Amino acid sequence: MPAVKEGFAKGTALVGTVDSWLAWNLTGGASGVASGTTRHVTDLTNASRTMLMDLGSRTWHADSIEKLGVGIAKDALPQITSCAEAIGTISDGGPLDGAPLTAMIGDQQSAMVGQRCFDVGQAKITYGTGSFMLVNSGTSPTPSKHGLLSTALYQFGPNAPAHYALEGAVASCAVGINWFKDSLHMIDKAPEISSLAAEVPNGTDGLVFVSAFGGLLAPHWRDDARGTLVGLTLAHDRRHVARAVLEGIAFQARDVVGAMEADTGVALSGLRVDGGVAMSNELLQYQADLCDITVERPKDVETTAMGAAVSAGLGAGVWSSVAELATSTDEIDRKFEPAITKAERDARCARWDKAVEASFGWASA
Repeated sequence: MPAVKEGFAKGTALVGTVDSWLAWNLTGGASGVASGTTRHVTDLTNASRTMLMDLGSRTWHADSIEKLGVGIAKDALPQITSCAEAIGTISDGGPLDGAPLTAMIGDQQSAMVGQRCFDVGQAKITYGTGSFMLVNSGTSPTPSKHGLLSTALYQFGPNAPAHYALEGAVASCAVGINWFKDSLHMIDKAPEISSLAAEVPNGTDGLVFVSAFGGLLAPHWRDDARGTLVGLTLAHDRRHVARAVLEGIAFQARDVVGAMEADTGVALSGLRVDGGVAMSNELLQYQADLCDITVERPKDVETTAMGAAVSAGLGAGVWSSVAELATSTDEIDRKFEPAITKAERDARCARWDKAVEASFGWASA
């Protein structure tokens, strides 16, 4: 647009993310520019997702801006802050007018904070429309060689050390369950898939479902993959398909776990889960079995909101450090322990790997 181009040329146009737009408007918007109350800011977790921030220095990377052809000057981008500090004061004329704004943090990073994953090797997975798994990788970025994303995790204060994570995203979680409900009409309500799957406690009898409806994300990155149901016999019915759909979610997470352990060289110390689909006991037991890891579900599975509240509390000085925020056993609803043998796990994972290979190459040119 000519007007936007002209604005960048004159230095009067700004560009940012959804969070920087919210901060801008909450702290006064255009009317607060003259008085200096308006803040044009984003935090390092959101900035890291633009591909324009240097992960190590946590500053905008001029060469990336130039090479990507974004056509903007560095001073048009928001200031990068930590996730917990005095960002500004709300002055939008609403009921919170005058309240301090003390936190800004990305979605999945906030879920990690809500799950108290403050130690290296701690990991969580959010089961929502898709599945998003992160592992705390420490105070320096870890480049992935196994199909994962290296990202900023949190920084609680402008002078505090930044922490980083490796992330693996799975495109289909609730998507596959809704397909089973809405397209196949096998159940009336999504939670019914768990009770249906529980009717075949001895497994799927070789049935495997790869929910690659629009391709596979981490760690495979195959946009030519498509949904694949393999191993069907006349002995199978909707109960087996229900279990295969849930197991397919757990298998994809297992692939991400393997990539994380290969990148870090360290076995995960445990797996904390959240999100609406985490209410499925069957899914979480499959997850523990296939990853050979203890899975913990908190009493409150909406941990993203909790992480934002924790960050705001740290920024406001309610807590002085994360040491005051260690997870209590009182916050855990249930633990799921592995309950199958290594031989069975290896056999089932081998079938899954064959099914994934069968899902490749189906996209039309």
